[in-house]
Order: sequence, then C-alpha cells, then structure tokens
Amino acid sequence: MTDFTIIGSGAGGSSVALELLENNYSVEIFEEGSHYNNEKMNMLEGLQSLWRNNGINLFFGKPILNFGEGRSVGGSTIINGGVITYTSDKILELWDRQINENFFYNDEFFNICEKIKNKLVPENQVDNNIRISSSSEILLKAAKSKNFLTKSTNLAFKETNVQHNSPFGCVNGLKNSLDKNYHHLINGLGGTIKSNSKIIKIIPDGNIIKKIIIQNTHTNEIKKIKVKNLILSAGPTQTPKIILNNKLSKFVNDLNFHMNLKILCYYDNDINSHKSSLLTHHVREFENDGVLFMASNYIKPLIASYLNFHHSGQISKLMAEYEKGTVFNCQIQPNYSTAKIKHSSFFNDIKITWKLDKRDFLKIKKYLKILTELVFLSGAKKVLLPLESNSEIFTSFDLAIKKIDNLKEKDLEITSVHAMSSCSLNKSEKNIIDNFGLLKNFKNLYIMDSSIMPSNTGQHPQLSIMAMVTKLIQKNIENKKFKV
Repeated sequence: MTDFTIIGSGAGGSSVALELLENNYSVEIFEEGSHYNNEKMNMLEGLQSLWRNNGINLFFGKPILNFGEGRSVGGSTIINGGVITYTSDKILELWDRQINENFFYNDEFFNICEKIKNKLVPENQVDNNIRISSSSEILLKAAKSKNFLTKSTNLAFKETNVQHNSPFGCVNGLKNSLDKNYHHLINGLGGTIKSNSKIIKIIPDGNIIKKIIIQNTHTNEIKKIKVKNLILSAGPTQTPKIILNNKLSKFVNDLNFHMNLKILCYYDNDINSHKSSLLTHHVREFENDGVLFMASNYIKPLIASYLNFHHSGQISKLMAEYEKGTVFNCQIQPNYSTAKIKHSSFFNDIKITWKLDKRDFLKIKKYLKILTELVFLSGAKKVLLPLESNSEIFTSFDLAIKKIDNLKEKDLEITSVHAMSSCSLNKSEKNIIDNFGLLKNFKNLYIMDSSIMPSNTGQHPQLSIMAMVTKLIQKNIENKKFKV
C-alpha cells in the first residue's frame, strides 16, 4: 500500500505526485484516460481519446455552453495551447482575502511559480516579434493601430518556430505537456501512473477512506485498492462528480469558468494559420476586466463545425478558401455568471446548469464589438460571428456591429476550456474543504486541482493550479497533517 493514492494525472495530480515523491513519500496515480502517442494517433483518434465525450460536455442553459476538457495521461495539458502565465497580483490578493490567509501573494508562492515555469518553458524563448504566429501577427498589427497593450506568451514548447496548432495533442511531440516532463520525474522517483483506470467507488469506514474500486476502461476488470491517503485531482467537473456520486458531500460550490467566443475570418491573401503556431501573443489591453484577445485553433474539423448552419454551397466555397482564413478568440471572465453541479440519478452522473447574467451579456457584447473592429482593421473581408443557428457572413464592420447590438442571449455560441472553483478554498463555514485541501468530515481525503481555486483566474490557469497544489502539499508536510 502506497502512502498516497492520486486520482488524475493532469496539472493538479502530477504536481502533487512530484512534490510528495521529492519528500520521500510513495505515490500511485490512477488515470481514466490513455497515453497519447503523437507518432501513431491521427486527428480522429486524438479527438476520441484525448477529449472527454469527444469534446462535448454541455452546461445547460440559455445559451447552452460547451465545455471541453482533457481525458488522458497528462490531462488537459495534452490538448491546451501550452500557455504558461501568472495570475495577476490583484486576483492573488483577492484569494488571500477569500481564504483569510497569506498563501498566494507572497515570495514563496512566486518562487514556486518560477520554478515550475522553468521546468516547462525553455530558456531560449525570446520576447520579441521573431517568435510570432501568423494569426497573432495579424491581430497584433490591428491592436497596435489602436494603441492597445499586447504581450508575448510563455509557451511550454521545446521549440516555438514550428507548427503547434492542434487541439488533439502536439503532433510533433515538442510540447512540454506533463507526460513529457513531470511524468518522467515521477517515474524516476518510483511513482507509478496507471492509465485506463477509472475510479467507480470510494469506500469509507466512518471518517477514513479505506478502499477505492478501480475499473480498467479497456478490459472492464475491477480491482479494490487499499489507500492510506486519497487525493482527488480529477479536474473541475470530475472531482465534484466523484464527491457527489459517492455521497461524500451533499453539495459542491458553484463552478467558475472562462467564456470563449470565436470569430472566423477570411482575407484576400493566404494566411496559412494551419501551418503556424496556435498563438504567441495576447492583446492584454482589457485584462484588468478579465478579457484577453488571441488567435485560436485553426484546423479543418473545427472550421467545418463553425459552418453547420450554412448551405452546402457556402460551406464548399469557404472550405476552398481555407488557407485564407483564421480564428480569433475573445476570452472573457464572467463577473456574475457561474454554473451549478448537481448529482443526477440518470446514469449516476452529474448535470451542470448555468445562467448567463445580463451584466455579463452586456460585457460580451462590448468586447465582441471591440474584437470585431480589430478583425476588420486587420483587413478581414469576410467575418463569421459566434452565433447559434446563423449563416450570415459579414463583409463590413457596420453590418456586424448592427447584428451584435441586436443579439439575444440565446443567439450566442459560447465555449469554455478553463473551469475552476467547484470545491473552492474559502473562509466560509459552509465550505466543503479546509485550508489544507482536506474534505471536511474526513481525515485522509484531499482535493488538489483546479476545483479548489478560490475564484476565477482570468488567465490561462495551468501555472497557478500547479503552484497552488505544490504549496498546499508543502503546507501539509510542514504542519504534519498527513496521516502516514
């Protein structure tokens, strides 16, 4: 029996495992997903094996929001854009107030962030326009014409001058997803990572977890595993699912997330976004309002999905102009809208519902207008807005703005890939975990992933997830909290 059993091998679980191993504890990780093999998997296999439910996970409401999350060895670090960025000082200070503790906004946390960034981001990355993707370059020129603040990103890639534009795993194997670095360190220190291993039941004895039941997703073989300490790092929707389905708590917190609105654009000349990196820069003029503009994935299956409501002639014409197109993303941190996760007896699953607050709807319209203006300033000749059941192609800024002005909430097509805070750290007495990540009413069950972020990051969250759980492990060790 190992000292720690961890469910999930993504940003949270991998960071937890490495920190524990470096402190001489024994660790085993169970991961529901499979290993990604960039040399053998094609795009369809990547979609089916790397994304939960083939990328279709619905938050029910008006509009319906689709949340994409990874399910593989390495979690969502396999499918994300590899952006490694710091959460703002403003948010870190807010989090300290929310948990009533000096945990985030201090040198210790910053040093952990820096150490992690150095593991993932090569030293030779240069902060200048030599390292720039074709889509980012178009957006930057338009932003600079408006004197908007822009900034290059830290990218977890061994090289940044080649194509990194697939949401189905890094096809050239150069991304520093956690299966490429952290997992080697974990294995080298004696940790084990068991793929295709889904947790189906947690068996408590009073307030102590004694056993879990794991099912092999390929063979359906069932195993009982004895545990000393159990750490849930399955992610912002699956960790709550495990908690609710096993009746470890009657409720979880509201789920926070970023809203993504994608604009598809076509130009007179070839852009060749599909041959370039996904993104190398952000427009950060509005980041204090929780808004970032950036290039987004540009590959044929996604573009075809954006054209669902167009007639066959339009689809054929636009796909024929594929080299002339690109996609830009408006990432918005909601100020008032959250989602609720509840247990559903149907298939022993969870149901996630949300409601778009009218104040956030106005925020969407405001920033969708600004990004649309940038798109036309950049020279776009055809623009498709993120609208449900709509086949309009806009050829002028005035027509597009008129459409945005008259939008209803149900008209929007919103997606998300960053979610958090469903089991958040906070000082409320009704909170389900304490400030050590321990699930209340249990002595050896911890939650350590994006679920416990106190609130929305407003940024790409990977670095903050990894630093937060790393420091939380250190805090538990220093205070002799673990039962080993």
